[in-house]
Amino acid sequence: MAIPTVATSDLGRVHISAMLLLGAADVPLAIAALVMPWDRWSRRWLLCWPLWVMLSLAAAGRFAFADGAASLGGFFTLVFVYIGMTQSRWVSSAVLPIALPCWIATYGTLNRDLWLRLPVAVGIWVLIGETLATTQRQMRELTRGRAHDASTDQLTGLDNRRELGPKLAGLADGDALLLLDVDHFKTVNDRFGHAGGDKVLSDLGATIRTVIRPGDSAVRFGGEEMLLVLPGAHNGGALKVVRRLHDRWAQLQPGITFSAGIAVVSTNIPPQDALAAADASLYQAKRAGRDCWRFAADTGELALT
Repeated sequence: MAIPTVATSDLGRVHISAMLLLGAADVPLAIAALVMPWDRWSRRWLLCWPLWVMLSLAAAGRFAFADGAASLGGFFTLVFVYIGMTQSRWVSSAVLPIALPCWIATYGTLNRDLWLRLPVAVGIWVLIGETLATTQRQMRELTRGRAHDASTDQLTGLDNRRELGPKLAGLADGDALLLLDVDHFKTVNDRFGHAGGDKVLSDLGATIRTVIRPGDSAVRFGGEEMLLVLPGAHNGGALKVVRRLHDRWAQLQPGITFSAGIAVVSTNIPPQDALAAADASLYQAKRAGRDCWRFAADTGELALT
């Protein structure tokens, strides 16, 4: 009896050593999970952990236990829970060619009992993975929709003032602010009613979205006032945008005009003063007769046409 006892003891030490080795191999991955910039990487990188776990379980079943490690088989369900929570649809099905041989290796050999359990296990994995992936996608879409609604003015389709702070805080030299206001808007409301006034603002918002450049943004500043933030536009770029807007607006709503004030961030107009400078220029344009624009640094009227 002494020889089998020693052999079993030696085998147990081999099993323990193998498990310790596999556990130690997980430490670098755990450290990487803490320091890696996952938020800037594709979610596909998050598959590293479940793939590594499945391979580790397979190695444990083959080398650390004489008859497989049936007690570790439940971890595969947790792996598919993780995949469903972090990946898009169909990824759980795509990893089955890796999961199945790893699962069989974890149990040791593919016997009759394992053949009977295999379709049930696969069904549970895919059901869990796809259900969670679908739920996560719906939650992300709902979150994006609510975030969009919270940051967007429903009438004009432009950003609302909630988005203005970060845009103004990021102004730099050469960035332009273009503040415009519909001329005699009260008269528009009196003539066409509030529904007609809303239609004018809705059309103006749509027109603004078609003329701004990629990287530009527009905010409904308040009432009939709209603020365009034009990064790196300088005087020339701002002039092109306001002229393009004027031409398209005149075609869409002839007889309804707007005035505009433009301020370009420079040594004379620091970022914190740009909005006030654009607002002052807007009032200069209105006092000059409306349907015109003024630069903050200008002293004379410059007609839109």
